[in-house]
Amino acid sequence: GLRALGGNLDMLIVAVAASAVYELVDEIIESDAVEAVMLIPGSLGETRASREPAAALAERINAAHGKPGGGPIFLGANCLGVADSWNNVRIGGALGGDKPEETLRKGSVAIYSNSGNFTTTIANYLSIGGWGTTTLISSGKDVYINYATPEFAYGMANDERTKAAVMYSEPGGYYEEDVTFEKPVVACVVGRWKANLTRAVGHAGAIA
Repeated sequence: GLRALGGNLDMLIVAVAASAVYELVDEIIESDAVEAVMLIPGSLGETRASREPAAALAERINAAHGKPGGGPIFLGANCLGVADSWNNVRIGGALGGDKPEETLRKGSVAIYSNSGNFTTTIANYLSIGGWGTTTLISSGKDVYINYATPEFAYGMANDERTKAAVMYSEPGGYYEEDVTFEKPVVACVVGRWKANLTRAVGHAGAIA
């Protein structure tokens, strides 16, 4: 298990079938041996059979944040990567595209996006306009987003490098409700709203 590693990991990327995530996340929380976790598997909570287990998993992750030190940071599920333009770091996915040295320019704007591709697109437009970036996060768009808008707002407020942010969001979630930002944010909400929506709709569903 993770304890056999003999030390803590800065980040663990979880790229397994969705059905295998639950047990692995429990081990991560119990071992307290990982600082941050990137969950790549999608569809957690999207199917009828997975809704209850995924909800219980989200509760366990939230409970872990009450531990001393706050427990591990969980990105995802369905996370398509994070990037740090100041330190030339890209983890998971391919944020920044084929020429990250041009797209991920050091600056003062953070990006938070439900879409991996739009994370890169926004950074590219900012770069063309003469703006650079700090941290870029592709959250994914599952029902349960473990590093959601409230966590981003907190991180942004406590990052001295970040002076403003751009957010890309799609219909089908509740994480944006009642969020307070302490710094300027430009938000782009894309798609059509459907009454009585009960799940995240993803990129295609957001415009259907």
